[in-house]
Amino acid sequence: AEHDILAAVVAHNAREAQFQSLDPNTSARREFASLLKSYKDLLDSNPDHEEILQSFLRDHPALLCPAYIGIWPKLKLGAHVTDFVFREAAGDYILVELEPSTHRLFLKDGHASKELNHAKGQITDWKRYLEDNLHTVQHELGLTGISANPKSHVLIGRSETLTPEHRRK
Repeated sequence: AEHDILAAVVAHNAREAQFQSLDPNTSARREFASLLKSYKDLLDSNPDHEEILQSFLRDHPALLCPAYIGIWPKLKLGAHVTDFVFREAAGDYILVELEPSTHRLFLKDGHASKELNHAKGQITDWKRYLEDNLHTVQHELGLTGISANPKSHVLIGRSETLTPEHRRK
């Protein structure tokens, strides 16, 4: 029995080595799949508070911006506070507004929910601050090269609650 177990282990290791030679990113894929499962489990728990999601994403920023080289969680822009600011490897910046996954994106009539409009308004406020204070943000906050109109993302709700028409929007 001992020889059979050892033979099975050797065969398994040989198969794994063969698969590894075909796809050298196997371990990274497994690690990222595990991380995505953890995030889905967190979302499935219907957390009421944005801070729970904020903490998880702060600890795993690659979920939001895989090519990030800089991250500023809860960055103060004047009277406003961002959820995240990322700098990508290409030098671009991304502003991220995070809302609870329990919020809806759209009302039954197809119009944006008040939570989605609020989140979009926050992004607009941040961009206005950048327009008015670009030099300060670049030099005093250390966001070298940020433009007055960087990319932005709003994370809100769950895709499973969207109708086909809402998905198009």
